[in-house]
Amino acid sequence: MNTIRFSRTLAVLSTVSLFLLLFAGCKNPSTNKASTSVDAETTSQVHVAFAGGGWRAHTAHSAWVISLLNNGQYTLIDAFANVGTVSSNSGGSWFSTMLFYSQDFVNDIQAPNAYSTWPSTGWIGKQRNLFDAVTACDDEPDGIYLECVFDYYTNTNYTGGTLWKLLVESLVYKDYNLGTTLLSDPHQSWAADKNLLLASSLLTNAVVLNRDDTVWKNHNYYQACLSPDTPILNGDSGSSCTTARPPDVTPATFSSIPNTSSYVASPFFAALQPNTQASTFNLGYTSDYVVSTPPQYAETVTLPLANDSVPVMTAAAASSAASGFGASEHITGLFDLSYLFEDDALSFSLQNNTVAYMDLNGMALQDLASNVTVRLADGGSVDNAAVAQLVRSLQLNNQDQGFNIVAFDNVSSITQPTGGANVGIDIASLFGYPDPLCVNLKLTEYCITTPDLQIFEATPLYSTPATWSYPEGKNELVYTAYQVTTLANPAMGITAGSTGTLHAFTCSYPTAATAPLDGDTNFDAYAAMFTFINAGLNDPKNGGMYYLKTAMGL
Repeated sequence: MNTIRFSRTLAVLSTVSLFLLLFAGCKNPSTNKASTSVDAETTSQVHVAFAGGGWRAHTAHSAWVISLLNNGQYTLIDAFANVGTVSSNSGGSWFSTMLFYSQDFVNDIQAPNAYSTWPSTGWIGKQRNLFDAVTACDDEPDGIYLECVFDYYTNTNYTGGTLWKLLVESLVYKDYNLGTTLLSDPHQSWAADKNLLLASSLLTNAVVLNRDDTVWKNHNYYQACLSPDTPILNGDSGSSCTTARPPDVTPATFSSIPNTSSYVASPFFAALQPNTQASTFNLGYTSDYVVSTPPQYAETVTLPLANDSVPVMTAAAASSAASGFGASEHITGLFDLSYLFEDDALSFSLQNNTVAYMDLNGMALQDLASNVTVRLADGGSVDNAAVAQLVRSLQLNNQDQGFNIVAFDNVSSITQPTGGANVGIDIASLFGYPDPLCVNLKLTEYCITTPDLQIFEATPLYSTPATWSYPEGKNELVYTAYQVTTLANPAMGITAGSTGTLHAFTCSYPTAATAPLDGDTNFDAYAAMFTFINAGLNDPKNGGMYYLKTAMGL
């Protein structure tokens, strides 16, 4: 079990993770092939992982895709010709859902002049305009500025929290609103035959649900334990399971599989696996000011869990709700503080084996229990979530031998494994490289315990040189092709022995933050990062476009 650390401000969003993919049309660069060049084009089906990282991630994904579309010379159908499944988490899920479901977004990203206009009129340019429009927040300091903008677009003044679902719908998707579109609805034509996976995570450890204002303003919460463990609930003293305290989160996956596809969707919770003893979550529900052992109400969660009727924007919000971790009393250490962040973790009912969003306002504890109510937060709680859920999915569909996964990482600083290539931390964590993570809530750091993150044998991380790199001052693009073998990771639902190639693309850009904490300075950095990615791919002497095209089998 790992403790993950990443620095996030009060109301901030997604994670620093891995991300994107694609192809292009570009001449084979004439230099920088000395270290481990790609010998042949990828011939088997390719699968793509879009990373988290909020506004930075969305901007980086846009830069890679628009560059690979060769400024309108290619379509998304061309670029994704060999792609079977796209996986994403956090800010990457904002991007993937817009790409899969919004015709306006597809039109904009395929526009012939998209490269020159995206920083001003594309999604990131439109976001800049939305932030600039809130002039009342201009004089607010960092952090407070961001919350001020959030409060404006959610029409709230909820001190300590951001009402994350409302924020995502009213600001992130404002210019590409998906309305009531469901995960089961048809994809855009370019992705009609593509599978889409969105990573999230179930809060499992002393999780706040809501406050019952009708009776003593009691706090209602739950504890989830993996069978055969059962919950022990001790009112305000906290809760645990019968044999051991569980991780604070457990991975979850929203799946969108076309009706014509024979692809088997991943079970919603990776830790619940068919034909194993770990097939049930036992949940106990109680209120504070009450010592209740066993719990006042007990429910169970078993497979299968249908999730295709969840609205797309709701699933993306659940994939990106970083500050939602604060709804766990075990993370914050204080129930009252957790109540400030409860609505940043999205609430879902799992009743009747169906995942459905619920508004918990005013609900009594018995109703919460009978609906098997839980909270989901950021998929980046495990920063390799996009790749991990993709590997799990490939194993379930017998596509896990000789796989090709194209995964991109957007980070603020590069990781340097001894003997191996520079890489993003979220790629490195796949190999067991330490990735401690905590959240910053109210200027206090709270650590989160998660399942072990490692899914690949470690040796390739420390023995594989970079295939291509493009440094510019403190900024760097790196591509490395790792030959990988999976290790067993039951919490991720992954078994040992699968082999393939992980095509890892990292963009390290220190001045690009995961969220625009102070407005124009951050948006200037996003625009510069966007330009840097395109310049690195298309540099006439040391461009990386050839490597992207080869990795994508094009």
